[in-house]
Amino acid sequence: MVNPGVFAPHQKAWLLGEKEAYHKAVASGANKDAMRDITCCFFLYFPVFKAWDYVPTDEEMAGVNPDRPSPEYQVPQAIEEETVESYSQQMNGFSKYMQDLIFCVGVSDTVT
Repeated sequence: MVNPGVFAPHQKAWLLGEKEAYHKAVASGANKDAMRDITCCFFLYFPVFKAWDYVPTDEEMAGVNPDRPSPEYQVPQAIEEETVESYSQQMNGFSKYMQDLIFCVGVSDTVT
């Protein structure tokens, strides 16, 4: 489940809207699948690479398709034309993205 310490009010409201579906999944024994699906959808609506206080517009929220697979971000690959500085900037950005993602996810086994 997403780390509750990082919720902005609009993100918390969205997650609370998923609470009933999660409880139904727990009752049917599919809580791990539900946690995966809720977490993936959360990051579709509230991408990690946006600012923490980012509030998507109604149009952006309506444009999210929760059935599509989440984008996978690749580690930047050095290419011959790139300068060391350019590659270093790309790697720093990717490292920050991964740190933010790990912080946001903060999975807990005690969530019910």
